[in-house]
Amino acid sequence: MSIVKIDRTLNQPPLAEIKAAKWEAIKAERERRTLTGGYQAGGKWFHSDLISRAQQLGLNVLNGSVPPGIMWKTMDGSFIEITWALALQILAAASQSDRAIFQAADAHKAAMEASADPANYDFSGGWPSMYGE
Repeated sequence: MSIVKIDRTLNQPPLAEIKAAKWEAIKAERERRTLTGGYQAGGKWFHSDLISRAQQLGLNVLNGSVPPGIMWKTMDGSFIEITWALALQILAAASQSDRAIFQAADAHKAAMEASADPANYDFSGGWPSMYGE
């Protein structure tokens, strides 16, 4: 009786495909966090979806003259009055959040590519805070 050695790697996709698929998963998490995680300004969390971002950027058109009494709904459901200073804080927080999320994704990509087992690389940690976490 002879012993047959089974090569289990034959049924696995090539390493490049495994890494590409894991990078797509990391990018999907990056996008989810960017568009749903929100960002903090003025002690409140503001929505980060595309419509909210467009509205927040629209405050720039006011060029420092935000009319009094404009109330903005925050992620916790409460409202806050928008001032020019707060509008600038929101835009700065959005920019900082985007940078931090992209840096975390890039760090995960590098760690996954260096991993001995990229298919099982866990990228669930190491991200900036999101609303509700």
